[in-house]
Amino acid sequence: MLLTNNLLDRRSYAQKTAREAIRGARGAKSLLGDYYASKPILDTGPPSKGRGGYPQSPDSIIQDITQDLPYQIGQGINDAVRSPKQTFDNYVGLLQKYGNAVKGGVLGAVNSYKEGYDKSSSVMPEVRENAFGDARNKANDYLTSATIAGSMLASEAMPWSKAKVLPRVAGNSNPDFGPTGRISTRVPTAVSAVDDPMTGGLTIDTQSMMQANAKGQGATLDKNLDFIKNQTWFKQLSNQDPQMATEAFDKMAGTNLDFIMDRLPSDYRDRSKLWYVGANRFADQMAKKFGVPRASMAGVIASLSPQKDWFMNASMAERVGDILTNHRNTPWSAEMSAMPLKYGSFVGKDKGKYKPVTKKNKDPMAQQRLWDSVEGKKFSDLETIDQKAVWLRAYDEAHNPKRHRSITPEGELGDWVIADDGKTQKALGWGSFGEIGKAIKSFESGGDFNIISDAMGTRHKVRNFFNNIEVPYSQYGDITVDTHAIAAAYGRPLSGEDALVKNGLGMTGGSSSISGAQGSYGLIADTYRRVAAEHGLLPRELQSITWEGIRGLFPQAFKNPENRALIDSVWTRFDNGEINQIQAMEQIEKMAGGFKRPVWLDDTTPKQQIRKGGSTMASLNGPSQLGLLA
Repeated sequence: MLLTNNLLDRRSYAQKTAREAIRGARGAKSLLGDYYASKPILDTGPPSKGRGGYPQSPDSIIQDITQDLPYQIGQGINDAVRSPKQTFDNYVGLLQKYGNAVKGGVLGAVNSYKEGYDKSSSVMPEVRENAFGDARNKANDYLTSATIAGSMLASEAMPWSKAKVLPRVAGNSNPDFGPTGRISTRVPTAVSAVDDPMTGGLTIDTQSMMQANAKGQGATLDKNLDFIKNQTWFKQLSNQDPQMATEAFDKMAGTNLDFIMDRLPSDYRDRSKLWYVGANRFADQMAKKFGVPRASMAGVIASLSPQKDWFMNASMAERVGDILTNHRNTPWSAEMSAMPLKYGSFVGKDKGKYKPVTKKNKDPMAQQRLWDSVEGKKFSDLETIDQKAVWLRAYDEAHNPKRHRSITPEGELGDWVIADDGKTQKALGWGSFGEIGKAIKSFESGGDFNIISDAMGTRHKVRNFFNNIEVPYSQYGDITVDTHAIAAAYGRPLSGEDALVKNGLGMTGGSSSISGAQGSYGLIADTYRRVAAEHGLLPRELQSITWEGIRGLFPQAFKNPENRALIDSVWTRFDNGEINQIQAMEQIEKMAGGFKRPVWLDDTTPKQQIRKGGSTMASLNGPSQLGLLA
């Protein structure tokens, strides 16, 4: 565990440890980079003259990597953590996990390569695309994870927000997209702010919440801890100082995440951790389809994500790309003119009446005037982002079907998404015009770092989500703390309207314009980082596994007032000391009917390959250029 219980000493220790861990990671990256660049085990072609063929002694390569990798990282860490011995022993345990992961990845790649070569005489093209490609991708995933092992091993102590010097990892975004391939996940806006978000190096975490305290503005950590202490389930935190309360919160939330992990079978975990790898592939294929940089497409997806499930989110992103690529000069239609009668939001009406004047809605007629300025025009005639957002949604609502496809964790398209009734196809529903406008900005950005960063706003969730899509192997520990991630940490069936969720997302609670920290997001994110490291996972991998798990435990149909009250009563019993936390989670699991397996896990329906023309949607009139299965 950590060297001391004093939070300031822990921070100092963290910085020293992180520097040495990073040094070790660089050594590992160099070693692995040599193998990656020179060994044909990762090549998509068969052995040939000048290439040497597949390794004749794969065991020797495996031995070299699995021995040298832990040594390289261990040497970097050992200097900083010689004492106490327990701490180093903990790191050694994680080293072994990574070493085994690398060994398994390389062995799997070698075997795939050899198998593919043996079959190549009869089906060479297919093998090149499938067997060899799978070998390369599998090895790359493992090896890339291994290169960040030094950082991950120090994750319990690592000051993620200060990790500006970390080396880039193979597979990251265009190197011209900022110095890190990512955007900062907190955005200081105060004139007196010290940190610059445009470096792409800032991360939301507990330390940045403490920074706000130290600067004398916001008291971010204290305010959010005070909020948490008043919630059911955290009675024991009520009399604790900030340091003790932070550690207690971390332990309690972490126990819930561990519980979920322990309940999920290996096939569930192994595929669920790939969600962001699949999202990256989806964004990449959509970017190629519409001729824009992948960062632009990742920005489109992230902009449209608030309060949307992944399948709907992905389909909306494709619709944005299709309309902006293929319908800029499409004439306005009578069907589009009818939209205000169906959706009052087009003209600022609610239940047939203009929305009343409020602090945020000082001009109830503004949306009506915006609609009037758009109606009858082509998209190419419009001047403002607000106009373009209205036109885009009007076109989609009028001319595209609402049905959309599921997506596998690997990024392939499945069957049509079914509604909660289990019979009808689920209908797609758009978010705000503001979100659509940000998506348009991202799409038209040309991959420009500044434009995309601005379009992502200041909320932590959207900015982390962008990074997880664009650079899923980033070394910064980015993590998408959404409604489900918060629900998993709290062990409760939460929705977007719950106070705990709003606080977790930074919509309420303490915040600071000096650090950019909002709500309790940093606290929750750090718990995910710690638990992920203990399981030998990246933070985003743990989040996507538990995200899927909590959705299986608490499906939407379960989240009625009666069931929510039952779950709250269990945590009240825990608060009163009648049961321990594990017993509470066991009772909740039983009440909810256990962790359901997701439909995609056992789905045998042939998957559409996006790279071969698959789409999340189909035409109103049957098969189209966008859809393969109408």
